[in-house]
Amino acid sequence: DATAYPAPVTVYLKPFMFLGYAKDFLRAGVSLELQTVPFSPVQNYLFAHAIELALKAFLLTSRDDNGVMMTAQELRSKYGHRLNRLLAKAEGRGLLTCVPLTPEHCKEILTAHKYYGEKVFEYPAVEPRRTSIIDALKGYPHKPSPEVLREAAELLVANLETICLNAKL
Repeated sequence: DATAYPAPVTVYLKPFMFLGYAKDFLRAGVSLELQTVPFSPVQNYLFAHAIELALKAFLLTSRDDNGVMMTAQELRSKYGHRLNRLLAKAEGRGLLTCVPLTPEHCKEILTAHKYYGEKVFEYPAVEPRRTSIIDALKGYPHKPSPEVLREAAELLVANLETICLNAKL
């Protein structure tokens, strides 16, 4: 009678937890119907937040040229909610070799940055934001496409799951 015991497994949980949250925000955004009104911020907010968390999950798994990994504290202090900076850093660390984001996806993430970073998706337009009340009254004519943001978030979440599961300190 032989008994087999599995070898111990070490899992670096932070990237996987960030990705889990990203998956939840993505699922919430998908559950909403596409809006026909000029500006309905909730769905774009949910997709942008999923993208932020997925990019952070990726950055927590990647190393710089010296083999150093980022910390969650470093992500918070240096990058915050800046989708533009998170995307640039992730691209610099090889994101596009494992996630097939198109130039259209990247452009839409950068478009979302303006609204997401200024909290336009969360609160009505009030000065002194760069996004003006006039833009709000026009339905934010330069807002990102929820369909493209959704695709980007889905690609990130789906393609980063294995990477996050296999991440090591």
